Amino acid sequence: MIFPRKFIRFFITCLLLFFLIYAFGTFTKVIVLEDKKSFSQFTKINYTRYQNITFNAAFVYRPKSLSPKHLRELAHLMNDELHIRGRRQFSHIPINYVIVVMVHKRANYLHLLLESFKKVFKIQEALIIISHSSYNEAMFKVVEAINFCRVVQILFPFSNQFFPEDFPGQSPNDCPRDIRQSEAKAIHCINADYPDTYKHYREAFIVQIKHHWFWKLNFVFKSFESLGDIDYIFLEEDNYVAPDTLLLIDGFNKFHSNADISILGNTQIPEYVNGKSNEVTF
Repeated sequence: MIFPRKFIRFFITCLLLFFLIYAFGTFTKVIVLEDKKSFSQFTKINYTRYQNITFNAAFVYRPKSLSPKHLRELAHLMNDELHIRGRRQFSHIPINYVIVVMVHKRANYLHLLLESFKKVFKIQEALIIISHSSYNEAMFKVVEAINFCRVVQILFPFSNQFFPEDFPGQSPNDCPRDIRQSEAKAIHCINADYPDTYKHYREAFIVQIKHHWFWKLNFVFKSFESLGDIDYIFLEEDNYVAPDTLLLIDGFNKFHSNADISILGNTQIPEYVNGKSNEVTF
């Protein structure tokens, strides 16, 4: 049987389209599988739950208001989504370091830290996790400027900002910080029987630092455990890193392979600069 030329051309065109569609689907599937090997958070996010959050194509999140309810909603969305900016740009480079930065509200300090990151050798191999203690527009804008490595932002969901009148924020029934224990018991305030070592009572904004620190550790280790046995570096917004920071960590791993924790520095002020901060230059 002899088929017309038009039929043969049509058949060949359909066959080529079929193979192109199949090849594209296979390629996309490979990318998704590779992503699943690298990151554990791939649950489908139901964005209809978050009616009070706006976000653009770059996943820049904005609450429609600063009410505690909307801010709690924002925290849940960000921590569920774990959107990693720069993932495609640096997809050809493996992640060998996770740098977790706990930030508060000092945007100028954070800017200086990020500027120091730019000069770090092998920073492209790092995933930077910015853990916010509260919603602060200025801090978010500083982080959005990162373009030298992968970065993800998380938001502490138990911030005092989200619970202004309830635990873990400052409750109206909390004992005043400097009240005597006998007076605290007389007014039946919360934790009257348990002042701290210095006979002071709980201050929410101080305790939040500890709560945030331990939440951050648990959340990061659980959410990114699929990255495997790599180095985690924990910093705060007022730190500053040297260009050889990651090379130094490589050296630690080489010569102290049995060490689980390495301390890169401390916050104690050396005697030779104590009281002379106005003389210190960079």
